Amino acid sequence: MYFLSTDTIKHAYNALTENEIRNSNVLFSFFILKGCKFNSLTFEPLDNIPNFGVDLTKRLSWLFGPNEKHTTKSNFINPLNMDEWGSNPTESMDKWVRTRLKNNIIGGATTWRNIIREDLKTNKIKFTYEYLEEIMSLTDVGENKINLIALAIWSNRFTAFDRKVTFREITREFLNTFNISKEEQNAIFHTNNNIELEFSDDLHDTKVIRNLIGRPDSKEEWINVQTVTEESTIYVRRFEMETNQSNQVTKEQIQELLNLYNQVLLSGPPGTSKSFISSEIAETYNTVKKIQFHPQYSYQQFIGGYIVNKSEVEYRKGLLLKFLDDISGRPSEEKHLLVIDEINRANLSQVFGEVIQCLDRGYETEVLVDGEMEKISLPKNLHILGTMNSSDRTIGSIDHALRRRFVNVYCPPNPSVLLDLCPQVEGISVHDLLIKINDNLLKSHKNRELVIGHALFLDENVKKDDNKYYWDFKSLELLFNFKILPMIEEFCYGNYSQIKSIIGENLSSRLSGDDFENAIKEFIHQ
Repeated sequence: MYFLSTDTIKHAYNALTENEIRNSNVLFSFFILKGCKFNSLTFEPLDNIPNFGVDLTKRLSWLFGPNEKHTTKSNFINPLNMDEWGSNPTESMDKWVRTRLKNNIIGGATTWRNIIREDLKTNKIKFTYEYLEEIMSLTDVGENKINLIALAIWSNRFTAFDRKVTFREITREFLNTFNISKEEQNAIFHTNNNIELEFSDDLHDTKVIRNLIGRPDSKEEWINVQTVTEESTIYVRRFEMETNQSNQVTKEQIQELLNLYNQVLLSGPPGTSKSFISSEIAETYNTVKKIQFHPQYSYQQFIGGYIVNKSEVEYRKGLLLKFLDDISGRPSEEKHLLVIDEINRANLSQVFGEVIQCLDRGYETEVLVDGEMEKISLPKNLHILGTMNSSDRTIGSIDHALRRRFVNVYCPPNPSVLLDLCPQVEGISVHDLLIKINDNLLKSHKNRELVIGHALFLDENVKKDDNKYYWDFKSLELLFNFKILPMIEEFCYGNYSQIKSIIGENLSSRLSGDDFENAIKEFIHQ
């Protein structure tokens, strides 16, 4: 179990108090209303405010830990106005949400007349079509945007995490919880960030944060309140991790497929660990033969044929027939594996020839061996595992007769493996970077093959003694400019406007130094 550290919460507090938002209570209430599912398209029940608003307001404003006896009044604060108590509510949070907030919205407060429309018959409200422009005008937030990362951190100060999360995960969760649209995000927030995400085994020290805010009155106990054994009204919430969208098939599942169907084909973009997976699976077999196909690979090399040896012409068995000879007579309980990397780079119909039929176990065929026809078949304890790069547009498709005899397993990029293997350094999360690039590639090309593989970030040049990969801005700059960007350029056929739509104008210019650092930060967090 992980919690955001006290220092991280302090840095978020400092970033939020740097802004002086005019009418900050308007924005505070707006975020709560957005979380309560109010919008500009449909009228929604006012009861959404007490039904959903209490928990949302706790996330944004509560000031006491779960084992602290909280005060009756001044127990919460507007996170956009934490440097003074003058305009902050003094009543209890629950009462403020259920009465004051609701009354401010519909009770005739002039501030909300151009933001909210009320249907008196159904007791429902919605935002006006010009609500965002009105909020921008009332708050001047366009000139003084809010730090999105700081607010997302602040809203998760009472959150328990199953693992150390990234900036992207914590900001996306905040935006989704409070139903912030892309237009609203661009208008209200910025993502310039100097905060490091640090974690602790324990909840942050709430007294430290209250001390930063300062007492609402002269009562010392507001900071150093009594500790109680029973849980108070606030609870520690669990962070809901995003589901693994890669749907990566495990090596155990691939092994099960090999046991059932004898042949498996691992396909997918480059850098998705196909060869790595096949090597791990190979460790479970008694005998392994590995080959990599290429455009000149022939039937003669794979099955057999006549060759010129000095002045003599002689027959020589190919790799497959030699492998069958090697495992012939071995105990039936042993397992044997033939791994064919880049299987689609050869002319497969020509390479396999009549042996394609033998891929259906129980079938046998005759091949010419040194001038005589010889029957061959493939034993059930021989499995074949092929890998292929599905994004290479210079390679033809696999023959249908061969493809139907293989179970196809698609291997997509799996960014989640980078969470542990590539710790965040200087605020860089290559996990977030890969997701952002691939999301944009998919939006642009609508083709799951034209994406970047996670293995690109498992670079031995940045590997340390603890077998993890530590990316700093200098090493990431080289990787991005000379590996990632060329791949994107190739996917886009050099179309500059399309490249810009994927990574932005700045990063498409091969920046270096501070320019690259600022651009990559902005790209990841926007």
